[in-house]
Amino acid sequence: MNGVMAKDGLTMQDGRVVLTELGLTAPIQQDKRLLNGTLITTKGQVTNVEGVTSQMAEGDYVSLTGRLTSKREMVEADSVRKLVSYDLKHPGKRKELEKAREKAEKEREKVAKEAAKAKAKAGR
Repeated sequence: MNGVMAKDGLTMQDGRVVLTELGLTAPIQQDKRLLNGTLITTKGQVTNVEGVTSQMAEGDYVSLTGRLTSKREMVEADSVRKLVSYDLKHPGKRKELEKAREKAEKEREKVAKEAAKAKAKAGR
């Protein structure tokens, strides 16, 4: 885990399911049944208590309580966290940037309209 403390749970890493418990990470050698009855196979197949089965993909995470989180969901949550952090450090900055972008877009549209008028006028 590159020296970073991992959360307790199961993760698909390099095509193998690894279990992190109490800071120790190791590949699972046999199927693992979680507290809520969810079963995770060594190949990453997750079957919840209702019998619904899904396959873990690279980077997916299952908490010890059975909650499956995809890598994409984790990336999205991290992105939101970064935006919130940026907004706290630079209040109003993103709104300023958005206004500047909109102004530049309107200016480009205006220039394009003028160019089209000039072209139409020259074509007469």
